[in-house]
Amino acid sequence: MTRSTLLTGMIFLLSPLLLLGQPTGPSQRMTWSAEVQNVTVKSNGDEVIELSGNVQLQQGNVVITANQGTYYSAGDRAELRGNVRIVQPGTTLTAPAVDYNGGTGFALAPSGVTILDEDATLTAGHGEYYVNRRISNFRNGVTLRDSNAVLTASRGTYNSLDRVATFEENVEVLSDSGRIHADRLTYWRATEQSFAVGNIRLVSLKDSSLLTCDTLRHKPQVETFATGHVALTSEKESAVLTGDSLQHLPSKDYTVVTGSPKLVQADSTVRPLLPSSEGTVDSTSLPPDSSGTAQAPTNLDTIQRGDSLFTVKRDTTEITAQKLERFAGDRKEFVATGNARMKRGDLEARSGIARFFDDEEVIALGPGDGRNNATDTSATDGSDQIDTDTVTTDGGGVRDSTEKEGDGGFPEFSEGEDGITGETPPDSVSIPLTPIVWYDDSQLTGDTITVYLEEKKLQLIDVVGSAFAISTNNAPERYDQLAAEHLIFNIYQDTIRTVHAQESAASIYFLFDKEAPDGVNRASCDTIIIWFESGKASRIGYYGPRTGSEGEIIPEKDVVGKERTYRLSGFTLYERDEAKEKLDDSATSHGEGSNGETETSDESTSLPDSFDSPTTIKTDENLSEDGEGKSSE
Repeated sequence: MTRSTLLTGMIFLLSPLLLLGQPTGPSQRMTWSAEVQNVTVKSNGDEVIELSGNVQLQQGNVVITANQGTYYSAGDRAELRGNVRIVQPGTTLTAPAVDYNGGTGFALAPSGVTILDEDATLTAGHGEYYVNRRISNFRNGVTLRDSNAVLTASRGTYNSLDRVATFEENVEVLSDSGRIHADRLTYWRATEQSFAVGNIRLVSLKDSSLLTCDTLRHKPQVETFATGHVALTSEKESAVLTGDSLQHLPSKDYTVVTGSPKLVQADSTVRPLLPSSEGTVDSTSLPPDSSGTAQAPTNLDTIQRGDSLFTVKRDTTEITAQKLERFAGDRKEFVATGNARMKRGDLEARSGIARFFDDEEVIALGPGDGRNNATDTSATDGSDQIDTDTVTTDGGGVRDSTEKEGDGGFPEFSEGEDGITGETPPDSVSIPLTPIVWYDDSQLTGDTITVYLEEKKLQLIDVVGSAFAISTNNAPERYDQLAAEHLIFNIYQDTIRTVHAQESAASIYFLFDKEAPDGVNRASCDTIIIWFESGKASRIGYYGPRTGSEGEIIPEKDVVGKERTYRLSGFTLYERDEAKEKLDDSATSHGEGSNGETETSDESTSLPDSFDSPTTIKTDENLSEDGEGKSSE
């Protein structure tokens, strides 16, 4: 074989590899064609070619067309004008004018640009496109439209390979789920997921609620996760929910807030305002001024409907806890877990866990579920016979807020091309606190406390399990006490009307002759009922089959100076967050107990096993001998 034949064979065998090694992309120099070509050769040999009419340039898989253009052989660049189009598989750029550098694969559209990327369209006042990396930069206002959302901003970047847009300054995203405003936002078109930072405002198109925060991860119909100065405002519910982090799962109608969460909700109650001259003034009517015109106090507004005048009382509910959860399914439920605290008008409460049921207007404190049987104690004639009706709330399961949803907790975003992995707020919180309710001058404790409202008005408080009630008097250390397995407080027009103590009831009630202390009444039996008039106890009755209901009246001489010895077993005063001045200031001088309680006595009164007592006794001189209540002066 000759030397030339051998070389020819080697070249033939290597030719496919040589072809593969040749430039096929933008690293190639451009080729061009046009109807008219004017070539100018400079002294250094560089060429300047004027092109017009069906101008076309090609560099690898990039094809550029325009009405006119100028090609510079030095630097392999071109200036193109009139209906410029840069086409690359999957991406098309159009602009009035483009400067293109073939050496770097960089296209500049200084006066407006449109990029079509599959089913997305991006427009901007100024655009730059890198054909090698398939990345675009925009400024002077940019808009992205695809089948799922519309994004606008002052400037931004788009990656055609990953289908990811990052926009900055005055960013807005509009989709079927809502509208997002932010300082900076990254949008993954493949998953419809957004990650936003800075001055975020998310407005829901479903209920017009507003979410503000520092950072936001949002995937429509899947999850919203917000962190940093979170605030969720609902005009429909007149409520604001705040915290450090919020997670919302639309498919489960579930929202959870952690990091010092707080709910503030305002309620308005409309009631008729009756002129005082009619003689039938409602207890909520407004006092008239000197001219006879009703005047509203600071917490009331007046409105007129037709010829009638009404008052609008505005009550605000505040709830705090370690974790707040909202279930908005068939049965709307709000759960506060871990040092849960609530304040609503004269009502305050604290518990390890609290549940709020919107439709039923029920508040359940403690391990109960808001379905405790409550007795309607609206009437009794002072006899041993007590007619009772049972009131219960709707049935159905109640979620345990300490349990995770599903098998592995909340659904998470999978870590993939978006590089973001879902996070879940802390799911475990401590629940050590005894349920406590403060109302007016009373403190209530028990294993479970359920509060019932009707049309936003307090109607009944039901305490079950180790139930204990403490009320203040004007005299120091004289606390009225009532203990039983079950306590029921009936309330009408913001005033306690009756209290029922059922199962192993015991009471200590300090007596007064007008304003002067006059001994103490202590008793125990199966059932104790207390009637109230003008906010004060007017009558006490003892009932039940228990043999020998026990009770006694202790004269003042045996009480004065020994008030702290008259305590039922389990007597404990707890610190009240608000209006604690209603409790005797002297109680705070006797030491702190666990969970913030203030013990007022280490001694308790043991009731005798048996002694004679009438089934109905008078509690002060304003009560008649037959037990019929009369208003205290």
